[in-house]
Formats: sequence, C-alpha cells, structure tokens
Amino acid sequence: QPEVCIQTLQQAVQMEPDNVWGHYFLATAYRQSSANGYEKALAVYERVLEMDPDLADAQMGMAYLYLNQPGKEVLALEAFQKGLDAALKAGDENVAATARAELAHLYYAQDNYTQCVEEWKAVLETDPDNAVAHRRLGLCYAMRRDEGDLEQAIAEMEQAMELSFGQ
Repeated sequence: QPEVCIQTLQQAVQMEPDNVWGHYFLATAYRQSSANGYEKALAVYERVLEMDPDLADAQMGMAYLYLNQPGKEVLALEAFQKGLDAALKAGDENVAATARAELAHLYYAQDNYTQCVEEWKAVLETDPDNAVAHRRLGLCYAMRRDEGDLEQAIAEMEQAMELSFGQ
C-alpha cells in the first residue's frame, strides 16, 4: 500500500521535521511510487542531503532515482561516486561495494572497460568469493582487450564457475 506508506511518512516528517531518516524514507517511498514520484523524491532527497551531505544511503537513493530516468546516466554516475565516497568515509563496506558494482555497470555501458575492471576488482577485495563479480570482471577484461586481458578474462570466468558450482 504505497499511498498509505507515503501518507504515514509525510505525517512522521511533519511531527519530526529534523529527523533525517524520516525524510530519507519518504524520499525512497516517492522514488518507488509511480505517480509524480521522480519530482517529489528529488526534492526530498535534496532536503536529506542538505541535512546530512555525507549520508551514503541518501546519495545512493539519489543515484537510483537518476538511474531510472532516461538521459540521467551521468547524474547517476556522479551520485553513485558520492555514495561510494560517503560509504568509504563512514566505513560501510556493504554500501561501498554496492556503489562500486553500480559504477561498474555504468562504466560498462559507457564502454569504459578500464574503469569497469577497477571497480569490480575493488568489489572483489571486499568479497573475494562473489561469483557474479568474478564473471562481470571477466566480461570487462574480455571487452577491454588489452594485452593479457583475455587470459585474465578466462581466469575470472573459471573462478566464477568454480564458485558457482561450489555453492
């Protein structure tokens, strides 16, 4: 019941206007709703980031908001980078890994395979048994096609298959 959720969060924000998390959850509810969600979510995420510019979750929410809008990929990339920076500053490895994975997807879509490789390698530093990350890193190596990349792509794909079958 998204409308009930939004109404409840609006009331919570009215009751506690300085509560950054109330605003964050309201922005997220707007982002996930269909009717005029983008504009409302954008305004509330901007308010959240005024309240706490280093809130990684809000930067990530803003990035996902942009990601779902055609033509806003550059803004999504910038917001994911800010989310990564905020997560690293806060020591939140999970949010940092998510931001890196999203950045890698965007770099892949831009044919920026070198940056894609770097992001997936960083994800694997945190989670070396992530079969999906090994597979996607292998794809980035294969697409980049610098010297030695095909061998590295094969090694990553083999690692992904080993991990997948091991699970």
